[in-house]
Amino acid sequence: MDPVNNFADDAREVSATKQLFQSYYDNYWDRLVSFSARFVKDKNLAEDIVQEVFQSFWLKLESLNDRESLVSYLYRSTRNRTINAIKRNSQQIFEHALSISDEHPLKETLSDRMTENELRTALHSAIRQLPHRRRVIFKMKVFQRYSNREIAIRLSITVPTVKSQFTKALAFVRSSLAPYL
Repeated sequence: MDPVNNFADDAREVSATKQLFQSYYDNYWDRLVSFSARFVKDKNLAEDIVQEVFQSFWLKLESLNDRESLVSYLYRSTRNRTINAIKRNSQQIFEHALSISDEHPLKETLSDRMTENELRTALHSAIRQLPHRRRVIFKMKVFQRYSNREIAIRLSITVPTVKSQFTKALAFVRSSLAPYL
């Protein structure tokens, strides 16, 4: 076993791995950002998501096999991270809207309190405007923190139906709250 030849072989493998990674990065970065941005409606957030995907891709590149599965991995990872970002973002919005408490800073202005009250009112109004089934799914997911599967079982519907209805509800509520955020 020649350590010099082993080192040369390792160097060639690393170089090939870097080239493969760079090729996928160059060819899929814009596509994945566009894919994610369609859902999160924020190009910067989409870029952050895709950056995380490529970090993970780099770490797992050697364990991933054929080229088709590499593309599938990139899109699947982007989709999953996008969904997680939407959940985090929506949860933060609703926690902010619902966390309005009696503990106000001393220098809080009347307009701050009015804006918080308007936000709370707008949130409840938007939720009330949802169709019944969508409203139930939305409340179970956001306020009671049920998983899609738990909601599907409790309502005797499919998981894809839960996902679809929640996505539509979230889009409606988000658009209703846009002027306040």
